[in-house]
Amino acid sequence: MTTIAIMQPTYLPWLGYFNLIASVDHFVLFDDVQFCRRSWHHRNKILVDGNEKWLSVPTKGPSRQLIKDVVVDDSRNWRGEHLAAIQKAYYPLGQADGHGEAVFWVVASILNRIGSKNLSFINHCLINAFLKEMGIYTPISCSSAIPRGIEDHGKLTRIVEICRWFGADTLLNAAGSKEMIDANCGLAQHGINVFYQEHSPAWPHLSCVHTMAHEGFKRTADIIRNRALQGI
Repeated sequence: MTTIAIMQPTYLPWLGYFNLIASVDHFVLFDDVQFCRRSWHHRNKILVDGNEKWLSVPTKGPSRQLIKDVVVDDSRNWRGEHLAAIQKAYYPLGQADGHGEAVFWVVASILNRIGSKNLSFINHCLINAFLKEMGIYTPISCSSAIPRGIEDHGKLTRIVEICRWFGADTLLNAAGSKEMIDANCGLAQHGINVFYQEHSPAWPHLSCVHTMAHEGFKRTADIIRNRALQGI
């Protein structure tokens, strides 16, 4: 049995995103679908002085474009702004155990050293950097690298194509995707079983950097693998 998960690339994802990655044989970044402005595709939240703060990546281009084609707008110093916010929120935690400082430098290593303006690539690099620090080595691919069939009948057809490409007979989904893909969506007739994450995280609205800064990468990895997401 081969299990995969298919999720759109997210900026500084929440813990449940990594739980999904750690729970499957192969993870696919769904980057050849529609980009949504004001979504998790290009923004997330951290906690600064006890208050939620949005970290939003400015983008350029038309309102309708695929995620893989979205370009960030570097005319504004969003990279420096995000790093300053993360530093203010979590760097002081490093004075005790180094966790906050370590998280800051992982994010900085990507935002400062990756010159690419492609949003999906930046998100992919950040996700990979966090996974490396946590010792999670699930293979990751981009859906845009997987050939499309001659006829395109929408998102469901694309999901079937991706599952077949990896020889997957099981698709693990985030609970939030249940409205889009449910047990009656037709995947069963293609020999694909659908399952959903089952957990009740305390911080679904905050980026993973929040927990990593408080708990460290090793402890966060244990939390993710054990699905012990309550009380973070």
